[in-house]
Amino acid sequence: MRFSFLFIFLAIFYCSDFYSQVKNEDDLKKQAEKYFEDEDYNLAYKLFAQLVSLYPKDPDYNYKLGVCMLYTEPDKKKPYSYLQLATKNPADAPKDAKFYLAKTYHVNYRFDEAIKLYTEYKAIGSAASLKRLQVDREIQACKNGKRLLSNLTDLVVITKKQLNEADYFKGYDVKEIGGKLLVKPDEYKSGYDKKKKDKSVVYLPRSGERLYYSSYGEGGGNGRDIFYVNKLPNGSWSKPTMLPASINTEFDEDYPFLHPNGKTLYFSSKGHNSMGGYDVFKTTYNAETQTWTKPENLEFPINSPDDDILFVTDSLEKTAFFSTGRYSPFGKLDVLKINTERRPMNFAVMKGTVVKEEASQSIKSKITVKNMADGQIAGTFQAGENGDYNMELPNGGKFIFTVETPGIPTQSDVVNIPVAYTLKPYKQVISYDKKILKIINYFDGSVADKNYSMMIDLIEKKAKLEVNENEPYNNNLIKDANKNQTTGDENKNLNAVGTNNPTVSGGNETEPKTNTNKNVTN
Repeated sequence: MRFSFLFIFLAIFYCSDFYSQVKNEDDLKKQAEKYFEDEDYNLAYKLFAQLVSLYPKDPDYNYKLGVCMLYTEPDKKKPYSYLQLATKNPADAPKDAKFYLAKTYHVNYRFDEAIKLYTEYKAIGSAASLKRLQVDREIQACKNGKRLLSNLTDLVVITKKQLNEADYFKGYDVKEIGGKLLVKPDEYKSGYDKKKKDKSVVYLPRSGERLYYSSYGEGGGNGRDIFYVNKLPNGSWSKPTMLPASINTEFDEDYPFLHPNGKTLYFSSKGHNSMGGYDVFKTTYNAETQTWTKPENLEFPINSPDDDILFVTDSLEKTAFFSTGRYSPFGKLDVLKINTERRPMNFAVMKGTVVKEEASQSIKSKITVKNMADGQIAGTFQAGENGDYNMELPNGGKFIFTVETPGIPTQSDVVNIPVAYTLKPYKQVISYDKKILKIINYFDGSVADKNYSMMIDLIEKKAKLEVNENEPYNNNLIKDANKNQTTGDENKNLNAVGTNNPTVSGGNETEPKTNTNKNVTN
């Protein structure tokens, strides 16, 4: 409640300058609606914030404020409460409010909830709205996201800068590969590009013999596509040639970058298996067959449900620049320099449950985890009222788990956690047999679309792409990964208690073994 009053005060204060310039409330409403219809969400935001402060339960104002937040706020969770209020009573809900609530879940990686709401919207939206909002495409993007997040790896971020959207590309350093990035010159713009005031960015290579760029084409009927032109002997440019349907989809493609090797093309697309907005893809040209390979999604965390664009690598493809709008405020983009080589996540996530031996036993256990490699406490975790607990631990290693349960002597046990090379749900059950501690671990869950939902918190944390080049990293992950690749035995370092989890793997289950080393001390 205090937050609501604070928001109302700030909204009134924030918009007081504009409100003093309009004659009455009707003018305020008309101006707000005009900005919204023109999709000028930044200006509309200020006015609908004031209208919501005046009419806090109005579903239409809450709906439009939520949409404005979705497209301007760096914190994509802010629209939730306003769009939920707007859709609370279906009889009064604005017609598109459910779609934008679904979109809010979508950009926050809540794919299952988004699919449910998108599907419900299909039952109430008009045919024109379903086509305009591309609802089926959004549903498919959510399904793509679930698959892409089933294989979670880490990324080394070297630098991160927040720059103006108008000239963010100036933050790229392309000296090593030569050439330059620039706003597409008018000579490459179609009549429709000029009508749309197209300001897309192109990479002009050092040789300058072939230029790849995006365009709406002459009619604009298929959205943006990728074209190229060749420099002719007389110094002029050839007529544009559109890349084939294997690259250009019915959705938008943009931001092409042809690597100096002349055969690797990076580009962004809203089609293919994008998880939402523009995702970055890679394709390679085969000179023998004169075809491009199937575009490969560069996956999370390079890609997100928001726009991820203009991927430019060095000559060895070891480092790269790219830009994203996922957590940037209106008019800004985050420009990142990264190492392109992926590595296992530095953390593993364990979902655990304490179960009762007898009805009177407490399950609000406290679990302290010590890393045996360095003697440091990796974390202390408290089980909830229902016995559930979540752990974020170093990815792989030997740990001492000390469990304190009210009414039962404190006991410890050793757990060997294997390195997670994919997004697999590690699970654990803590129980007692005649007051003797038993820890059962399930490390062999299968990789599945649903796994992402168990690790949303970690996904959201990693999606922020904070600079981490100098952060401590468990180098054993890389060493063990190389060892496993050499031996072909991914389970070489598995703990003896790791087994196929009957509730996860769906087949070839074996009974889990347990730790009962009650004499292991802290």
